Amino acid sequence: KKAFLKLKMINITNTILSTLTLITGITLVVFSLLILYIKITKQKKEHEQIKKHLNKYGAIYIFIISTVATLGSLFYSEIAKYTPCTLCWFQRIFMYPLVIISGVMLTKRTKELLKVTKILTIIGVIIAGIHYFNQFIFPTLTCSMNGIDCAIRSFVTYGYITIPMMAITAFITIL
Repeated sequence: KKAFLKLKMINITNTILSTLTLITGITLVVFSLLILYIKITKQKKEHEQIKKHLNKYGAIYIFIISTVATLGSLFYSEIAKYTPCTLCWFQRIFMYPLVIISGVMLTKRTKELLKVTKILTIIGVIIAGIHYFNQFIFPTLTCSMNGIDCAIRSFVTYGYITIPMMAITAFITIL
């Protein structure tokens, strides 16, 4: 019975995190198209409103996204018992500090913290992108730690969402 409940909890968590990833991905596309439209039509007032909004609430968004990503990765390794591969570990190395950095940014905003956030997210996107590429496009790339191959997909939802896609989406949203 415990094993069944654990499996049920893992499936529910996969569905919730995958759905959040899907919704966030759609939101990113819509937001990007909106920004492109605003730039093409040269609507400076709307552009300034978006910048003002992101300056005011950006640290909160980064804190929420990085916290959910961190808790999700800990759920998968500590509760679901998915052993992280090498690339998963590297993605964590670049995501986990963002919780602390964005927490500090909630009270103290400096250009240095924004620079560090950008650097961590860009590197995180690259690593997660390589990981996702390794899972779907070119799975023969060698990558393993503790016998865990980076090409293994613990799950796939909506036909494309895996743990690295969740990381890509989180990093891009933070960026």
